[in-house]
Amino acid sequence: FWIHLNMEYPFRLKGILYFPKVKQQVQLEKGQVKLYCNQVFIADNIKEVIPEFLMLLNGVIDCPDIPLNVSRSFLQNDRQVQKI
Repeated sequence: FWIHLNMEYPFRLKGILYFPKVKQQVQLEKGQVKLYCNQVFIADNIKEVIPEFLMLLNGVIDCPDIPLNVSRSFLQNDRQVQKI
């Protein structure tokens, strides 16, 4: 199962999120969602974007509206990141 994201309002966002195939029940691992800004890598495993119950998701999110000239700790408290 996968979902393609393409939003223009309230901010621009493109991405894809999916549940990886699980071969065995023991193989359940936390997912990995990567955040990009204008196709430039920003962060891995962004807990602020994905709720805890969806942490099995894998995917990529590209959001050009995220400010780049900030520290990662400030990015975690950014309203646009929380809206994602």
